[in-house]
Amino acid sequence: ELSLVINCYGGYLHTTTMLSNAIRASQGHVRGVLNGVAMSGGSILFLSCHSWEVRAHSVFMAHSSSGGDYGKLGERHLSLNSSKEQLTALYQDVYRGFFTEVEIDNIIDGKDYYVHYDEIITRLDKMVDIFEAEIEEKANPPKKAAKKKKVDK
Repeated sequence: ELSLVINCYGGYLHTTTMLSNAIRASQGHVRGVLNGVAMSGGSILFLSCHSWEVRAHSVFMAHSSSGGDYGKLGERHLSLNSSKEQLTALYQDVYRGFFTEVEIDNIIDGKDYYVHYDEIITRLDKMVDIFEAEIEEKANPPKKAAKKKKVDK
């Protein structure tokens, strides 16, 4: 088991995505330990881990991206659309279960979410419940009721 201690104000989207993918693809168990802050990219890395530990007084923060682009207007427009598409897919994947769909949409649209210790624990528990229910449903799909044939009398 690898313990990844997170105390991070964030970073670059592409670096965060690369590290998130590496954590999630790891054949070893990666335990995220939130000790301080997991903001922006730090929140992505924390939730990308296979299990979590949250130390007292820690804070989790999610927000839309910030930054800038250079180039001609058309290039900047394409770059912005690409970044929003990437960010949307990443957030819907990694934040799923921790935040609601509405909250994820709000984050993408620019709202910041600060989550403190007790609520982090509650949201992680809810997320685990959602994932366990999905695993159970895949393992034991509901059986379809047999169709009854009508018989002429």
